[in-house]
Amino acid sequence: SGLGNMASAKDLAILTKYAMENQVFREIFKTKEYKVTTNYKTYLWYNKNKLLSLDYITGGKTGFTEKARRTLVTTGSKDNMNIVVVTLNDPNDWNDHKTLYQSIFNSYKSYELIDKENFKINKNEYFKKDKLFVKNDYFMTLKESELKNIKLDIKLFKLDNYISDMQVGYINVLLNDKLYHKEPIYVLKQEAKEKETWYQKFRSWLFK
Repeated sequence: SGLGNMASAKDLAILTKYAMENQVFREIFKTKEYKVTTNYKTYLWYNKNKLLSLDYITGGKTGFTEKARRTLVTTGSKDNMNIVVVTLNDPNDWNDHKTLYQSIFNSYKSYELIDKENFKINKNEYFKKDKLFVKNDYFMTLKESELKNIKLDIKLFKLDNYISDMQVGYINVLLNDKLYHKEPIYVLKQEAKEKETWYQKFRSWLFK
């Protein structure tokens, strides 16, 4: 069609969020300067991201096209909140990014909605003799006023046969009835619990 590639600020935010899951990318994204020495010369490159001087900024990339003009993608992390800010066609992007981060950190907080160490289901209708557990904590960035609209909806499968470490359900995390996260629930069968307890007792006795 001759229109070329088109991307919105949301597209760039999603792409950056995905890229930040890669450790090598994170290291490159936050590097302030990079030096290469050859047999003939030393080359030194500086990151144009002026916000890297702020302790909460974890990376950034500038850009420019005729249509989008000045573009900027930055990432920040504070108090267990990981934020991506994207601006397009913004001549005051450095100050706007700083203002947006300050606004977000003042208005939002990271809440632990699922705690794997203290996970418990009050009404366990299918696995009463066994231990149910989750493998991950789950945090969500929210305004305090949004907490009352969070719902943890637990679904357990009705299974006749199952083994330990098998997924037997999930937790739906909903905000205003919209699904934001799905966390698997696993089972530890009673006999496995007993063996594990016996082994732990034996080790305790052995290493007294």
